[in-house]
Amino acid sequence: MLHYAYTKNESGFENLRLFCKEKLKNNPIYVYREGFSTNALIDDFCIVEALFLAAETFDNPLYRKQALDYANVLYQTNTTKAIVTSGYISDSFPLYYNNYNYETYNKDSIHIVQGLKTLLQLAEIDALPSTSLQWLKQRIAEGTLYGSYTITGEPLTDIQSAAAYALAARIAANVGDYPLYNQCIQRMEQYKITDKPSEMLGALGNAETGEAFSFDQLSALLAYDAKQLFYN
Repeated sequence: MLHYAYTKNESGFENLRLFCKEKLKNNPIYVYREGFSTNALIDDFCIVEALFLAAETFDNPLYRKQALDYANVLYQTNTTKAIVTSGYISDSFPLYYNNYNYETYNKDSIHIVQGLKTLLQLAEIDALPSTSLQWLKQRIAEGTLYGSYTITGEPLTDIQSAAAYALAARIAANVGDYPLYNQCIQRMEQYKITDKPSEMLGALGNAETGEAFSFDQLSALLAYDAKQLFYN
């Protein structure tokens, strides 16, 4: 939805909005996958953001009303800003705890995609700590943005993903750091399949195993879209 709003594709946006309403709406929330009964708050934020952006882009008050209605549902059932900010781990590992159970944070480990989504939300409201940005810059420069960490910042795996670098690119765009944005895009594009005989040519994935994830592809689209922030 965000991609269609960014690229001013009104028919594409409306088709996807209706799909979400028909397939993913389980009143009063949107579930994160068809057939499931629970939501994913970070995805809910994306829906609300996309609706607000579409309302402005396509001059459609229906989208604004839907965004406000759903934002109110989320406010009643899922969030406050204080919960996010109080989940800051430490200056030496300046990410945020992944989960909160209404009493305390889950402090087992940090999944980088979830951690980067939180940093992105903060960057979008100009509230990203400088420590978090510097930590991210170092990981990007080293090419060591791993999939999960202990809460003291030690990598739990050497696996990396295109989606993580795509999210980092969006963070860079939101803070106006063009060199960092380019670095993130270069890291992300290391996962692009360039073998011409492959039916997966141009996708982000593994040509040998045939493995590719939609989240990587969609994250990359939004990373490319984020470049326009430098020209606004």
